[in-house]
Amino acid sequence: MFKRTVNPEDLTRLKQEREDADQDYNDALTRLDGALQTAPEPSTPPSAANDSAASLTQLSRVALPDPGPADAGWRGWVRQAVGAVVGGPLARQQEFNRAVAERLDTGATMQRAEIERLSGLLHAQLSALVTFQLKLILYVQQITPYVDTKDHEMASILRRINEDNGQVIDHLMKRADGITVGLETATRASQAATESVGVLREAVRATQSALTALKRQVERSETVPTPRSKVTATNDPPAQPSWGNTEDAYKYVVFEDTFRGDRADIQARQRSYLTHFEQSSDVLDIGCGRGEFLELLREHNIPCRGLDINAEMVELCRDRGLDVTHADGLTLLRSVPDESLGGIFAAQVVEHLPPQYLVQLLDAAHRKLRPNSALILETINPACWTAFFEAYLRDLTHQQPVHPDTLRNLLHASGFSDVDIVYSSPHAEDDKLQRITIDRQILSTPFGKTFQDLSTVFNDNVDALNARMFGDHDYAAIAKRF
Repeated sequence: MFKRTVNPEDLTRLKQEREDADQDYNDALTRLDGALQTAPEPSTPPSAANDSAASLTQLSRVALPDPGPADAGWRGWVRQAVGAVVGGPLARQQEFNRAVAERLDTGATMQRAEIERLSGLLHAQLSALVTFQLKLILYVQQITPYVDTKDHEMASILRRINEDNGQVIDHLMKRADGITVGLETATRASQAATESVGVLREAVRATQSALTALKRQVERSETVPTPRSKVTATNDPPAQPSWGNTEDAYKYVVFEDTFRGDRADIQARQRSYLTHFEQSSDVLDIGCGRGEFLELLREHNIPCRGLDINAEMVELCRDRGLDVTHADGLTLLRSVPDESLGGIFAAQVVEHLPPQYLVQLLDAAHRKLRPNSALILETINPACWTAFFEAYLRDLTHQQPVHPDTLRNLLHASGFSDVDIVYSSPHAEDDKLQRITIDRQILSTPFGKTFQDLSTVFNDNVDALNARMFGDHDYAAIAKRF
């Protein structure tokens, strides 16, 4: 049976989970945007080093004594003497101070240049980091549209696959319909031709049977009537189906030849019953018809005789050298001693009998059979609808269908303790409703599980209908008297 895999509660839960995930994603994106850094503007390094270098340059200048004009007095001499003593060292000190100041000034200049270079490099790195952060945020913002695009693409692909599968199925169904129409047309034409041949064959068969019956009636009118059996009459009126002991009896022979089937086919189906009559004698075939089973018994050297209520059937059997009496079953059974029969067989007979007659026939059969002898009653299976609506309803001489359970119960009531129901004549598989199989490609689609569930339900219904419509055509109740 088809079952849904997603219920409304599941849809509500999945919707809430998606909304919560969307909210968490948006919150995380907002926090990431808030953590974005900005690059500071580049600044000029302080000029303290230059000021220090200028001060050192200023301090490096040493005031040397000015010798001035030469004095004749002692002062001039002293100035001259002092200048000669300290002038040289002071000049060298001044040169040293100037070299140090120049060195410091050069170092300050180089330091300032390096600081400016490092500051520019740091600013560039910060700018690159800010750019990366911006691109990272843009990337994160594109994740949802990217995923949505993939989902939409996948959904479109799956929808296209389903549409393609539907188109293929529709195409196959149309081709199947066309083939079916063609087959139906050909079948109708074939049936029409077959029916025409069948109608002609039936007409020829009916004419031949009518001429045979007319010939026998003429022969009877020219001779003195003699009794055909030693059956004693009773107060119970025998069952006289239509086309029985009348001038129209030959019509039922034509009916049997048309719908009963080929004699060889009937014998092939009845051959399995022979095992129940091995080592038996005095086997009675009630309603022997055309004598198929009597011929099988004779082939296996089993003593037997038959009876039928249709005079033309009796004559046909006698023409084949069979021992057949024109009588009804109940009358003949009442005429023979108890426990005098080694077996009783009746194929397609019980459905011709009224209920009271059938019950009396079964009681009489139990009395007339010897111990361990078999009684086999074959009839149409009314539990098979096609057998009932075709074979059973086709024959106007049928009184009522007999269900297997009913016949078993009647046999038990008549004293038969061992009763088996054996079914036969099964329908061909091609005649039955056909099950369906789902192609693997369809099973691999998102709707594969649904198709599989539907096919299971369909096939279960097909099996149920086949069991009722196309069961075994016949069954036999096989009983033994102990």
